[in-house]
Amino acid sequence: MSHRRLAWPAASALALILAGCALGETPATGTRSPPSGGQSPAASVPVPAASGSPDAAATDEAVIERFFALASDEALTFRVTSDGSIDSRVGGERGVITVTSDMAVRGRDAVGDFVLASGGEEQAFELLIVDETGYARTAEGWEPIPEFRQDQPVNPFVLLSGPGDLEYVERARVDGEEFHRLRSRVWLGGDVASLEQEGWENPEIEESRFDVLVREDGTPSRAQFTGTLTGTYNGEAAEVSFDFTYIFTEVGEPVEIPDPAGG
Repeated sequence: MSHRRLAWPAASALALILAGCALGETPATGTRSPPSGGQSPAASVPVPAASGSPDAAATDEAVIERFFALASDEALTFRVTSDGSIDSRVGGERGVITVTSDMAVRGRDAVGDFVLASGGEEQAFELLIVDETGYARTAEGWEPIPEFRQDQPVNPFVLLSGPGDLEYVERARVDGEEFHRLRSRVWLGGDVASLEQEGWENPEIEESRFDVLVREDGTPSRAQFTGTLTGTYNGEAAEVSFDFTYIFTEVGEPVEIPDPAGG
């Protein structure tokens, strides 16, 4: 497997990818079907609703408050399937990394299947995150991932600092069910400041949009993150684009996170 190809500059903004590739052949690798349930979210249809009235504004704010109260719970549990791509352009070259995962989440900890693909090559492994340390499943048990950083969290909600990070967009209907669409401009693509230590100069966020569809009680159903980062990488003009979808299920259901020392 070519580590260089998977460790394209886009991955520097996703330290999780770089860390996974740094294990080389340690994780169980090979061809694996994408995790089940990772279908792209169905198209949504806006639902006409009275807007601009004090009652409507109060309702919109209440939805945001209910969602944030749930999302900010450090013990929040759910299962999330995600499917996305990181498209990098450096000088005249282009690289695309696709990322597919199916993870059980409890706060910042998570466990599940992770699949990386680039240039016709694929790496699939079981990933465990406990207390900000990443582990990959091997024949001997859970192997720590060198220099692991959870810059782009499996739980994207931990980066929201308060209800003020969210705006109410619209009511939307998906597969016959009505949702509230909330939007955040918080960057989910990793620590931009740290990129200057990895060959970048003047990295800037050009676009960041995180849309979440939530139910009336604030429970998240699905989300999409799109973002673009530009700058100079090793002396050449660079642009990295992110496009990820998330589907949330089993919110509030019990989640067992293995003890990495338990094998």
